[in-house]
Amino acid sequence: MTSTISTSTNSTNKAYFVLARRRERRRNLESNQTSPLSSEKGVEATNHTSTESLKGEEAAATTGRPTVTPTIGNSERRQDQEKANNYLSQRRARRRRAKELQPSTLVEKIETTPPPKPASVEKSPTVIPVMREPQRLIVLISDGVSDRKQASNQSRALQLLKTKNVIYVSVDGMDPNQRARRNELFGVSGIRANYPQFFLEQKDGTTAFVGDWEVIEGINDSSALPAETIEAFPDLMTWDRVFGNLVDSFDE
Repeated sequence: MTSTISTSTNSTNKAYFVLARRRERRRNLESNQTSPLSSEKGVEATNHTSTESLKGEEAAATTGRPTVTPTIGNSERRQDQEKANNYLSQRRARRRRAKELQPSTLVEKIETTPPPKPASVEKSPTVIPVMREPQRLIVLISDGVSDRKQASNQSRALQLLKTKNVIYVSVDGMDPNQRARRNELFGVSGIRANYPQFFLEQKDGTTAFVGDWEVIEGINDSSALPAETIEAFPDLMTWDRVFGNLVDSFDE
């Protein structure tokens, strides 16, 4: 009789325990439904917890021993919620980028983009007035120049003048008989031991420094521009503007 009462009491306690666990599970589910989750992962975690709770209840009802089911803490839920928010924000950002890269958007951007402005012709820093009076072109060179770059520039300059049929007078800086004239030209340009150098001499003896090989190369490039471009820039140095009316001597 005593064993029968004990067995009945144990069964009653087990039933109470199962009912208590089910009521607790329902309250947890209701509380989770009232507070919206921002991610599917949180819902899956809640369902997983509920499933584990049901398994624990079934095990407790079968064996008579309460089973402790793992629960998700607040810190873990916050971490999961932050991960879900980051995931959703990344998806929204990818969708915005995809919309921006649609063909129609690209066409609109291309159509609305103003055409680039035409590049202006850079003016030469050296401005030589256009002279229609007779003038002489003096080229300061050095037959014994040892610098490879200067020797190359000098050779190219002389070849260009020959191709353009430009009249000039050369002054050799290595010639002892022309050393005084070389020093005078060095004083006009303010540059020493650098070849070649180009000067324009007027009939009254005044001499103007034109520039080095780079300036002559720029004059040659500018002369190849279209006529309307040259007319639009009156200060642009060309062969005709700089070396117009050249003579080899002022003797009549």
